[in-house]
Amino acid sequence: MMLPDRLSAARGDIRQVESSPDLDAVVRLALVLAVDSDKGSVEIVLVHPYAELATEADLVFSPDETGTPYSVVAQTRVRSVVWINQMRERVGRLSEKALKEFGQVTIAADPFAVSSRTGPPLAGPADSRWRFKQQEVKILNQLAASRISAIFEDGPNSRRLSPVSISHDLDAMDDLVAQIETGVFDLQNRIGQLGRDLGRDSYNSEQSSLDRVLADAA
Repeated sequence: MMLPDRLSAARGDIRQVESSPDLDAVVRLALVLAVDSDKGSVEIVLVHPYAELATEADLVFSPDETGTPYSVVAQTRVRSVVWINQMRERVGRLSEKALKEFGQVTIAADPFAVSSRTGPPLAGPADSRWRFKQQEVKILNQLAASRISAIFEDGPNSRRLSPVSISHDLDAMDDLVAQIETGVFDLQNRIGQLGRDLGRDSYNSEQSSLDRVLADAA
């Protein structure tokens, strides 16, 4: 029996991803980094076609490399997990070699030393790309809201830890500071709670939210 296209999602796919039906409709392109069929999860990063908006944390891939009719920008730091049934049409694909380069940039202290595909460094709030990055994180939170909420819904700190519940106000900042000081907002803590992959994804999503709160406050 042929599986629905979304259920055959594989590492390296560039696919449309849609928000859960109970949330405001959002559809974006994403690069699939990993698929966990047992949990019904897909690890993704958002991609976009605007090469001029690439930062040092992004890689630009040409149509020849992706099979898309335009270049795509894969954002290493705009990363989270969604449900597999949120995946839609596949529009392109990256090779394992390209994915390896993506992974190297993700962990590199100096991305420029690893890859020539990266954009210029993001220069803070005065940079014209700053607001775009904030919007990308907001969209990712919308797409990942259902899956991330499910991770924490049975936990004792579900309300406090859910990255999608963070608001841009002083109370949110105080809460985030408290999480950092008490060790709740910690990568190893997340891995211990959720396992390596989901723990890392949860931490990355919360880190994106923290960056967004602090940037808006600034």
